[in-house]
Amino acid sequence: MATVRARDDDQKLARKHTLMDAGWTLFKENDGQLPSVAQVVKKAGLAKGTFYLYFKTKEELFLELLSDAVKRFFDNIKTELSAETIDVDAVIDTFVKHVSEDEALIHLGCMLSGVIEQNTEEEVLLKFKLHMVQMLFEVGAIISAAVETAIEEGKPYNPIETGVAARLMLRSYAAFVGIAQMVPPPNSPYIDIPELAPVKLDLQLDTKAIVRALWQDALQACNNPE
Repeated sequence: MATVRARDDDQKLARKHTLMDAGWTLFKENDGQLPSVAQVVKKAGLAKGTFYLYFKTKEELFLELLSDAVKRFFDNIKTELSAETIDVDAVIDTFVKHVSEDEALIHLGCMLSGVIEQNTEEEVLLKFKLHMVQMLFEVGAIISAAVETAIEEGKPYNPIETGVAARLMLRSYAAFVGIAQMVPPPNSPYIDIPELAPVKLDLQLDTKAIVRALWQDALQACNNPE
């Protein structure tokens, strides 16, 4: 397949997004299995060589999709936390809402360490992780300042440092990924068996329960080290 090379930045970005859109469409069509490079370029209507102008492996393409999802998530969280004070229950509701409604965060987040990282160059992976650290600390700083304001307004919170707040966000996401990996798919033959109800998790309800415990523990205990 002959493909005219993109000549400017806008064309290059459009080609990259075409490949990413094709990859994501195939991923959903194939029940969460990473498609091959050949399948992606066929779906995108581009030459195979074009793929390697933008990504070295299929895993790198899906890391880019996850990176975009992570950025969307943090942008939403920062917008929700733009108020000067903070309400923990509201923040938890916002966290769970945004993280559980983004399919890329759910499915690709669950595949990050076991699949995507395994065939991605160290430099690319390091860039992704450093960007995540930056976003975590940006949100951590907002949370720390909002908690301080809430304390001044009389709310029963303990101060929380930026780094502690950043790690709190990371732990919350890790808890979400763990639950997402255990939630049965909608087409599971076991989903409606009454005897299995005690071990059936709900993505939003159970994420919210664990995240609330993490936040309450942090805000109550950060000034009381053992």
